[in-house]
Amino acid sequence: MLPGFYHACHSLKLSLAQVNVHSDGIDLAQIEALCKSRTIKAVYITPNCQNPTNICYSSNNLNALLALSRRYNFFIIEDDVNYCLPEYWRLPLWQQAPDRVFYISSFSKYFAGGLRAGYLLPPRLWEQPILKQIHSECWAVSSMNFELIMRAIKSNEFTYNQTKLADEIRYRIEQIKKLLQTYEIDAQFASLNVYIRLSQSQNMFEFCSVLKAHKVIVRTLDSFIPEVPALKVDNPNGVRLTLGGPATWAEFDLGITRVEAALQQFNQTFEVVI
Repeated sequence: MLPGFYHACHSLKLSLAQVNVHSDGIDLAQIEALCKSRTIKAVYITPNCQNPTNICYSSNNLNALLALSRRYNFFIIEDDVNYCLPEYWRLPLWQQAPDRVFYISSFSKYFAGGLRAGYLLPPRLWEQPILKQIHSECWAVSSMNFELIMRAIKSNEFTYNQTKLADEIRYRIEQIKKLLQTYEIDAQFASLNVYIRLSQSQNMFEFCSVLKAHKVIVRTLDSFIPEVPALKVDNPNGVRLTLGGPATWAEFDLGITRVEAALQQFNQTFEVVI
């Protein structure tokens, strides 16, 4: 989940509740238990590519969540900002239930990082309140980025860009997957990011330090834990590695070489005498 979401909830003085996510999506039993014990206003999800685990929600999980939202009268905030490969992407849940779902997405990670343009599809009854809120915070928004995006979408440029991007990410995933499998490292793939799970005998901070020594920067999973005392989060053990930094194959291959050197060092055992 995005750290910015926690900051936004804190500024609005909203109460948060942690819900687990399994391999096929959010824990529906936990959602229903919360609904029975308190009033739930909304459930925030990243169904196409959960950050940082790369979990993709199943259709059955999303349909059941939608049924719960109708039964207990809460909204669903569907965050689709993070890029994921076309084979994992599904049509927005908003299309099934435009009265229950707020859909958020962006062109920054799907088309061009420099075009800081996103969009929101809210339920119709919420359109005017949201527009008023946006206008109260943003006096003026440049229309140039949106004009550039619309021109690209109407031409063949957008399709060409999406095809090239997906092919490039598949290539990079295949290369890093081969390397991690060699060292029996468990990882989840779906997008620009790689979710690397470590065993209990391994330490994510030590792994991060070894990678950093080889000029590879990753994020440990504790950086995704909210700084909210009311939320109890189990101690994670793993890192998130991004594949989107290198601009060329030469730079990417150099990165692979550095990761391999770090894995070799990390797997070595040393006898330490104190």
